[in-house]
Amino acid sequence: MRKTVTGILLATSVLAMATVQQVQAVESGTTTATTTSSFKEVHFVTFKNGSVPVDIKEPRTGSAASDTSQPEIANYRYSSRREEGDILYHVYSPTNTTGNSNNSSAQSNPYHGGNTAAATNTNTNNNQNAATTSGNSAVKEVRFVVYKEGSSDPVNIKDPRKGSEASDTSHPTIANYTYVTGELKDGVLYHVYRSNIATNSNQNQSAAAGQFKTENGKVYYIKDGKKVSGWQKIDDKTYYFEADGAMKKGLLTAGDKQYYLDEKDGVKKLGFVKVADKTYYFVEDGEKKTGFVKIDDKTYYVKEGVRLTGDITVDGKHYFLDEEGVLKQGIVVIDGKKFFIDSEGNRQAGWKKVEGDWYYFSKEDGMKTGWLKDGGKWYHFNAAGVMQKWWFKEGDTWYYLNGSGEMQTGWLQDGGTWYYLNGSGAMKASQWFQVGGTWYYLDNSGAMKTGWLKQGGSWYYLDGSGAMKTGWFQVDGKWYYAYSSGALAVNTTINGYTVNANGEWV
Repeated sequence: MRKTVTGILLATSVLAMATVQQVQAVESGTTTATTTSSFKEVHFVTFKNGSVPVDIKEPRTGSAASDTSQPEIANYRYSSRREEGDILYHVYSPTNTTGNSNNSSAQSNPYHGGNTAAATNTNTNNNQNAATTSGNSAVKEVRFVVYKEGSSDPVNIKDPRKGSEASDTSHPTIANYTYVTGELKDGVLYHVYRSNIATNSNQNQSAAAGQFKTENGKVYYIKDGKKVSGWQKIDDKTYYFEADGAMKKGLLTAGDKQYYLDEKDGVKKLGFVKVADKTYYFVEDGEKKTGFVKIDDKTYYVKEGVRLTGDITVDGKHYFLDEEGVLKQGIVVIDGKKFFIDSEGNRQAGWKKVEGDWYYFSKEDGMKTGWLKDGGKWYHFNAAGVMQKWWFKEGDTWYYLNGSGEMQTGWLQDGGTWYYLNGSGAMKASQWFQVGGTWYYLDNSGAMKTGWLKQGGSWYYLDGSGAMKTGWFQVDGKWYYAYSSGALAVNTTINGYTVNANGEWV
């Protein structure tokens, strides 16, 4: 696997730095072995477009880096060497140096460690630079970026310089990143970096044909007789080995990156993992994500890689996440109160229809129960918060709410029967009552009486409208007389007219 060289900007002019002895060595077909053994990596590079260094052979890392010789590579000629800290670069140029054609066939961005073709701009006399000269008037913006695997879009790792600040085109040192190169495109200068901790190419390097070995309670992986270190992919599983070769387990935090290696087998885990009293969200590149995450039709919220629960506020909006971190919608219980949460996680107030029933919510107190006056109308909600309709009984009193839930007062006809509801909405029953000078009687069910009624040993007559009769009145062809109290006169003479025991005029 090829890995993009990171940590150094090599201009095309470096190709001309080969010493006479090195050129002679190449032309004679011999190689020079370097005795230095302090290097951690040895790379064999050429250039893409005259400025981007690209590996053309698998680099030597770990103990293999003790061999610092430069090998012969087909279709390339050795040019020079360059030491940058504990990394040794052997620089090659294509053997075909005629013409000015660009043979690059890169299959992914060279800065994020994807497989990149080794071919480069074959005109080694081109003097392209990285556009890092301070005060370059063509630069409108300076950005500091990395590239993620499989993407050609740069990602900022530091606030860009804009306006007058862009006159400073130097590249700063950024913690946990190594500078790679600079590119000027459409007035924007991109300073490209790579992560020092876990590049995708490092994580993808294969460690096949080795074996695990346990020593003093620590697990190592032995390949070619040596302990491997760093990120290793073994049988399609990713592991991380410390500098001494010991397998890392548990939480791995490096700079602004965060990973988790299984406590049992050390395999790199992705997604939600509970560590101590927190649940983390791990992604491939180790980014500590902040924001909403949707997994299997469920939405979660993570902050700096940690999954949150409960009532949260994001950009001024309120959301509720249950104990599993799932964003809840509809009627949700928060601190013992029921609230209505919409599809975006916000608390809602006012009337809400849920599965055919109406409820009323406030953002502060939640779901309403009992009586509510809204728009001059009274409504009632049961203990479950459902708006009541039709007849309902509270204590010993009956009330009637219409189909819209509005409490009714005054005369009400229901099922052919008349009832009377006073100003509080309470139904009257088992009593006489007067409306507009007219007396009526309601039985114990609240139904208005008509016809003959016996109360306290006296008879009364209520006409078809329920009104109590007084004076002379006729029923079924017979005349009767009722006193002003409504009581029927019997066995007496009224103004010269005699009534019998039944109250009939005879």
